[in-house]
Amino acid sequence: MRFHNILILVLLLFPGLYVQSAEISGTLDKPIKELTFIRRVEPKKAIADSYLPEAYPATLSTDGKSFSHKNLPEGSYDIRVRLDNGSIIEGISLGKTNIPQDASGLTDEDIKSLREIIDNLRTFFDQQKIFFIDGWRGMDDLGRQGYAWILVEQLRWRDTSLDKKQDKPFVIWRMDIWQFEKVAGAWRKVKPFKVIYRMNVTEEDFVKYKWYFTTKLTGYEVKAEKKDLGEIKVPEPTPATPRVVYREKGIDLPPEKRKNTHSRRKA
Repeated sequence: MRFHNILILVLLLFPGLYVQSAEISGTLDKPIKELTFIRRVEPKKAIADSYLPEAYPATLSTDGKSFSHKNLPEGSYDIRVRLDNGSIIEGISLGKTNIPQDASGLTDEDIKSLREIIDNLRTFFDQQKIFFIDGWRGMDDLGRQGYAWILVEQLRWRDTSLDKKQDKPFVIWRMDIWQFEKVAGAWRKVKPFKVIYRMNVTEEDFVKYKWYFTTKLTGYEVKAEKKDLGEIKVPEPTPATPRVVYREKGIDLPPEKRKNTHSRRKA
């Protein structure tokens, strides 16, 4: 009895120690090899050597068309699937929020301006790619004329201070969601950004990746209950959504991005 009272007191003082879980099930519109629930928690540091979201693999049926997880912690999840051909398709929500009632979508000119800003940024990375852009135009209570959320992939293969610690040549691969706001007619980047992935990957492994991203397969809210998610439609991977392809020695990079780029290997 005394132990029970102590346990209750600890849980009252530290509620985060007790996390309720759910029993989740569902079906798929096509057979797959793996299904994983992804929970994206904020990293302790904005810049880190590595960051991976929490991953909870589901149990698949023998035909690969239904899944279940009997002890999934409460929270908001995206879904990642692996197809028979090895391709990975992962859902990522851009997190568009605070939309005024009279807001409209971004214009072609907005998207062009945002792309130009990102294309001309000089960063630690050798190459970057925009996957998705979403946002709104209007006027919020702070006087902002619009917001945009952009999924950006960044890749570096030039030498860094970490090279001496690695046995094999590696690349730094990062996925972020950048937020922009429009003030006085101009777009500007807002800090902090949201880190989706940061990985140091050997070149040998990196070139094998078949990783695609989608704004579908997102926003599954899990409560402490038994729930059937119904049928989940797995989107087809498209040429516009794979991660950046590693190009040794900066081949195929535009001249303005190639001039400061060199391979970690000598010819």
